[in-house]
Amino acid sequence: MDDGYRDGLDDYFQSILALFRSPVLVGSQRMTVEFGFSIGRESIEGAKNVALRVARDGRQWSWHDGEMLSETEQKVELLADLETALECGDVWLAYQPKWDLARDRLDGVEALARWTHSERGDISAATFVPILEASGKIGTFTLHIIKSALIDLAEWHASDPDLHCSVNISAKLLTDARFVEKAILAVDEAPIENSCVVFEITESAALAEIEQSIEALERIKAAGIAISIDDYGTGQSTMSYLQRLPAAEIKIDQSFVRTIEHDSANRIMVGSTIQMAQALGLRVVGEGIEDQRCLDILKEFGCDVGQGWHISKPLTAADFVANWLRPDGQLSA
Repeated sequence: MDDGYRDGLDDYFQSILALFRSPVLVGSQRMTVEFGFSIGRESIEGAKNVALRVARDGRQWSWHDGEMLSETEQKVELLADLETALECGDVWLAYQPKWDLARDRLDGVEALARWTHSERGDISAATFVPILEASGKIGTFTLHIIKSALIDLAEWHASDPDLHCSVNISAKLLTDARFVEKAILAVDEAPIENSCVVFEITESAALAEIEQSIEALERIKAAGIAISIDDYGTGQSTMSYLQRLPAAEIKIDQSFVRTIEHDSANRIMVGSTIQMAQALGLRVVGEGIEDQRCLDILKEFGCDVGQGWHISKPLTAADFVANWLRPDGQLSA
């Protein structure tokens, strides 16, 4: 490639991007579109994935070089492996108990996706979820997780009909009306009360596209499904702003909870958040409890529910049943 042409690439792509800065009309919604470009002599599929990564990282363009190609090919391979893993049962759910701090009994569980790769071993959700989001397949994956959790929850209700189960919903899905419709339908068709299902939405996700988020969350709430705002405190929002969201619960982020014994600022933040949230009629979950003192402080503050490794690490479904599930909701010995 001519060096003069190389030197002008920034201006070239800047000119192209200028043509797409105006929002586009999709149905009745005005939406902004993110673009990313890649240059190289490799495969179209590889170039496409590099372009997606560029757009996600907030950049304009990138060379489709060997290093990035290797990383991109690994992601493409993981995506193909993940589709096979779903069929073979290598993607499974771990369940982390949530403890009712006032009544000292089991409140519910959070379903957490796990992937045990046949060759690479355990692969973190922090690795494969972004790949699914970038490929546009996070909706199908999340529906699989919801349906799997609903099957387990329906079985467990024979022992504890009040048990709740929370499922995480990706930030990308609140603006996907078809996904929201399918997710609600899956809950409607399950042989349990819809109110026993909780959709957890990260605070930053709910606030990113606030009007679309409110519309989607209102539909979910109208179906009787509870809404929890996860990672509260990390999105730099005020409680009054969150009041616009039709949530029943907030989860204070673990980065604040696990340090409340020694960090006075975080202790004040957690205590005041609990008071304000409860005054607005919201349940409060403190996550990231790693020792008894942290749990005791949350009890003193009147926090409703606790979650963390001090209570229990995430468990397989079988271990949860064996060690936690009893008709009286008490922890078995």
